[in-house]
Amino acid sequence: MGVSMEDKVINKNRNINTNGQDSTQLGRTYKELNFLKERITNVMEYCGNEAVNTFLAGALQEVGNARAHMVETAVMDAVRKAVDEAGLSIQPIREKQISKTISKAVLKDPAGTGKIPERISLSHAKFLIEEIEREAERIGVAAVIAVADKGARTIAVHAMNDSYIASFDIALNKAYTSAALKMSTMQLKTLSQPGGELYGIQHTNEGRIVIFGGGEPLVIKENLLGGLGVSGGTESQDAALAAYGKEKFKEAFS
Repeated sequence: MGVSMEDKVINKNRNINTNGQDSTQLGRTYKELNFLKERITNVMEYCGNEAVNTFLAGALQEVGNARAHMVETAVMDAVRKAVDEAGLSIQPIREKQISKTISKAVLKDPAGTGKIPERISLSHAKFLIEEIEREAERIGVAAVIAVADKGARTIAVHAMNDSYIASFDIALNKAYTSAALKMSTMQLKTLSQPGGELYGIQHTNEGRIVIFGGGEPLVIKENLLGGLGVSGGTESQDAALAAYGKEKFKEAFS
């Protein structure tokens, strides 16, 4: 089995003492996470219980998230060290850009599997929300942004300063709707009009279905990973921000 990109980064930034053991907490913790990842993977291979494997898949994703965070830290530390040794300095805004680039690269494969994740992790959701928040600030919208997994369960929600209280539930329900129905809420708006194929659908699911713009399904290579909901501006602004987030999510895995 080849050495992954993450292992190479950590190995380069760890110290080995005379006993062959890691002398840094980073190296020891990363090694323990690798061991945990292998144990979970082995159990999943021999376990025939779907419910248990679903739970273990979530645990494996979180282990991957922890490993990804350590890689980001190690790479950023290496960049700072190289700059210091060269007698240079990084402007705060430039350091933020470098950190963002590293995060985006690691985001593609947080579990080190070489494959696109089958589910959205908290790291994915936070990355996406931050991208949308920057765009919302640019156009002057105080938005609430929610991300749900493919089971329409909320993973993360951020409320920008001065956002509407009502926008919180609306954003959650837009994310729920787009994941549960695998379509944008703008598309659903057309289908739910009088005479439409889904007329009246907003009265189902205990009123959680939203039939106006601002919700988008998050799809990578035809695989549904979750849903995105944005609320706080006009319908066109919410729809534009959600569409923007959907494209940013695709770009992260391109």
